[in-house]
Amino acid sequence: MPSSPLDRKPVQRYRYQASRPVTGWLIEANVKQVLFEFKRFGRRAVHIAAIDPETRLEVTMVGDITYGEEMLKRLAARKLNYVLNKKIREAEEKAEKTTFSAD
Repeated sequence: MPSSPLDRKPVQRYRYQASRPVTGWLIEANVKQVLFEFKRFGRRAVHIAAIDPETRLEVTMVGDITYGEEMLKRLAARKLNYVLNKKIREAEEKAEKTTFSAD
């Protein structure tokens, strides 16, 4: 007899902190620390949240559990880096527009 969704165990949540200094792909946005939250659902899917504690910016993604924890962390951190750099560029462009619009 197939098990019902009510028989499943509750979703486990994990919170990870970078165990070593973040280098390489996060230097551009000056991210010093990234918090990761992994939430597994289904047989092969995992929901990953990467959080920058200084800016309180959070990005989320869904990945395949077979990629492994390190690869999923790297991908989530790259996405966080992309979003942070995008926000920095938008703020710089906005500051340039306000500076030159006074003419």
